[in-house]
Amino acid sequence: MKIVNLEQGTKEWLDWRKFGITATDAYTIMGHGFETPFSLWEVKTGKRNAPDINNVPAVKYGREHECDARAWWESLPENIMSMALPLVIESDENPIFKASLDGFDAERNLIIEFKCPMSTSSTWKEISEKGEKSNAYKRYWVQIQHQMMCAGADSAELVFFNAEANTGKIFKIVRDDKFINELKTKEIQFWNCVANDIEPPKGDKDVSLPKTVSTEEYMKLMSSYDKYTQEIAILKEKIELLETVRKPIIEKLTDIIFNEGVKKMGINGYNVTLVERTTTDYKKLVSDYKISEKDLQKYEKSGKPTLKVTIPS
Repeated sequence: MKIVNLEQGTKEWLDWRKFGITATDAYTIMGHGFETPFSLWEVKTGKRNAPDINNVPAVKYGREHECDARAWWESLPENIMSMALPLVIESDENPIFKASLDGFDAERNLIIEFKCPMSTSSTWKEISEKGEKSNAYKRYWVQIQHQMMCAGADSAELVFFNAEANTGKIFKIVRDDKFINELKTKEIQFWNCVANDIEPPKGDKDVSLPKTVSTEEYMKLMSSYDKYTQEIAILKEKIELLETVRKPIIEKLTDIIFNEGVKKMGINGYNVTLVERTTTDYKKLVSDYKISEKDLQKYEKSGKPTLKVTIPS
């Protein structure tokens, strides 16, 4: 492995991460997580900005307690002569493979990855209850395989640290060459898409960038939509309040017309009409005539597409 003289968290380090594939990227490239290979490709090619997670409480908490986790790990009897040295590295085989190690024990060729979830978080609860079957373990297992590929390491320890209790759970992970070969192939394919500006296949979660209008025009439309949506929401609240006030009046008029025994009554054009409506019990119809779901599908037809607009909060 090649050691890169950069401090994690600095602007220079963030810029360095853009021009290659990191352990975090590996999980996405394998088709897992909230991001997708296509959305990651957009970030790597500069078509959209990476989501800013620096102010996410869980991220800030984890960063603040990483030193505590390292100190706890180094204090364990089996590690008393070891140091978990943070390193920024690139693979000797291909510099596009990059990794930022929370800790590396050179004597044992051992990678240490520290995670510091809040003790009240679902992550800590899931890790405590499910261990290696938890989603958090599976996610970081993939990332650590990428790190071992970059470092040429054969083993790693995944440490989940509970800062409040000053204790942790350690999972020992061994190198999986079969998985690493698959990971390496997919990462190279992905980077070829980045280097040649070729879109990777989109999935159901992917969002396409508009191409027939400019970014300014699109954002102007979305801004207007958001403005009027908020105004409509205010008016809907007023309507709901007025309907609540009007409801007992309707109920009183309904009682009167029923008591009168007529279908229409009024004074000087202020009329009330009793309108009787019927509905079809489709559930009973299907049951009585023994109509199968497959038979019903024969009569389905495509409706007019509706528009769902999402505005970030």
